[in-house]
Amino acid sequence: MEERFRIKERLQVARSEAGISQAELSRRVAARGAKSLTGVRISYLELGYRDATNEEAAQIARALDVSPEWLLGASDSKERAGAPQARPTTAARSELPSSPKPVAPAQVQFVSSPPVTPQVNATIERPPDPLDPPTTIPQRNGGSASEYRRQLAAEMQRANERLGDRALTPAQWRGWKEYAQRIRSEIVRIRV
Repeated sequence: MEERFRIKERLQVARSEAGISQAELSRRVAARGAKSLTGVRISYLELGYRDATNEEAAQIARALDVSPEWLLGASDSKERAGAPQARPTTAARSELPSSPKPVAPAQVQFVSSPPVTPQVNATIERPPDPLDPPTTIPQRNGGSASEYRRQLAAEMQRANERLGDRALTPAQWRGWKEYAQRIRSEIVRIRV
């Protein structure tokens, strides 16, 4: 019987440090051959609803470039065992002092500095995820009613196909469900 592990906290930390969504992590893991780790499964692991197997943890760790031991909580080092270490270049090594000079205790002064507040740039925009639903439904824009109904039917079919996509996160699924409901209400509205 395979052991199961709670990787909730460390998975959240590693994914947020990598700056990727759950759906993107799912795509990366699937590209490495683990089709069973869908966006929903990764969401369940992060929320603590499910436990990860050794194999799942190893696949996620490879996709996030962290050590599986760290992800499982067995180690405090995120570095992968075979990961290359950053080394100074030849020019940088020549500038490094050969040995540190000792400092007498009387020469050390502690200076308090003002607290550093992080600068957050609110204008950073991430590219839209192709799995995210549109924010607005199509408008008629003066075309015929039959053409508009065909356009809405095509959007309804697209929404229904996305609702069956297993790579969607729960938030994306709810977004597509709401989008489909708005299209349905628009179809009913134009029939009246």
